[in-house]
Amino acid sequence: MTKKYREYHEGRIRLKELERGKRYSARVRMKDKTGKLTSTYSKARRCDAHGKSDAMKLALAYQDELDNATVTQTNIDVTIGTYARDWHESRAAQGKVSTLTTKRDETEIRRIEKYLGDIRLRDTTADALDHAYTKMATDGISQSGRAKTHGKLKQILDQAVASGIIPRNPCHGIKGMTRPKVTAAKRDEQRVDQDDLVRLFDILQKEPQDGKTVALWLGAATGMRRGEVLALSWQEIDLNEGIIDVKWQLGKECIRKAPKTEGSVRIVRICDTSEVAQDPTIAYLKAWRERQKTVFKAYNAKLDKMADAETKRAVWGLETPVCSNARCSWQGVDNFGRWRRNWYVKHDFGYYEHEEEYTDAAGIKRIRRTGYHGPNFHSLRHTQATVLIGSGADVKAVQDRLGHAQASTTLNIYAEAQRSKERATASMMSQLIRSKTQTP
Repeated sequence: MTKKYREYHEGRIRLKELERGKRYSARVRMKDKTGKLTSTYSKARRCDAHGKSDAMKLALAYQDELDNATVTQTNIDVTIGTYARDWHESRAAQGKVSTLTTKRDETEIRRIEKYLGDIRLRDTTADALDHAYTKMATDGISQSGRAKTHGKLKQILDQAVASGIIPRNPCHGIKGMTRPKVTAAKRDEQRVDQDDLVRLFDILQKEPQDGKTVALWLGAATGMRRGEVLALSWQEIDLNEGIIDVKWQLGKECIRKAPKTEGSVRIVRICDTSEVAQDPTIAYLKAWRERQKTVFKAYNAKLDKMADAETKRAVWGLETPVCSNARCSWQGVDNFGRWRRNWYVKHDFGYYEHEEEYTDAAGIKRIRRTGYHGPNFHSLRHTQATVLIGSGADVKAVQDRLGHAQASTTLNIYAEAQRSKERATASMMSQLIRSKTQTP
């Protein structure tokens, strides 16, 4: 007579009773390396227990053991490229970083995939990383670019260590992989002195106003950050009192958000209330406000002729962006940056190393400019600090105006400008002595 065995199924477990209430055999339905269930069952494991309940506990422990073994094997075989990509996409999916950060990180993730992608995590060494960085340099990736890739890889492999996949992070064995420091010559090149500032205002005063020229004027007149200027709406500017309420910044997503620090939320005074009628910045903004209204009307009239029902009509009001673009909306940070560099070069505040003509896919001739040398928008903040402190303004007041977290930041900017003047003075004296004496 054939002996009959009772079987129990629970989840992925198949439990067979070999001896009533005492001896059992457990098998588990297996998963593949991606975590998907397969049709394959594990080898049977004997489970001596006191009843079905105890046997099922032993079977569940067997299931966990098999799953952990699969995960461990997967981690052993995973490559740097796969792990980096999964890490990157997981952060984005969980909302741990902003959309902008995700886009910025994409460049480093692609470099990691290209130069280190086929190396298994467990085989990664400092020598392997050094070889990859050398190849990046050969391919023309700058020191700054290599340093950013190294920093991102270090962050990723720190997570691998925390997860127990690798015992240590090989990035810690790489020395000197840092972004290059700005030289004194480069800082001098980027500096906007008081004479440059006067010339800048003179040029802007004569040019037709638009959102970009207004942004440049405000940056030079107030020392506000680029994102803070581009995030201004008219309800944050009181032209009667001569003050600006800084409480937003505009990111590359063209979305207004709160500044990073509490000190950045502040009131910036354009001028004293008694001087509003004579202040050039107040007059400049009033003129632009009236001109902007006509720009909005012209934009709407253009849309009416195009019969473009999907495009929203521009409505001028207190919530209107002060530095609006051609579509009467928020000014794109990157577009403004390109315009600002070209404007500086056009008016001899900077220059490009290379300019070449090319024809795009539509057959239109364009000019590609690379290797910009000259001030950036942030230089206007440095000029503000230097001019105000040099004119006797209280350091704390200048700190509050610029939104610096510490007064030392404000003083360091002023001190650096003074060192530059000292170098120039020493050079002038050296030239004077050489002109009056003969070299032995």
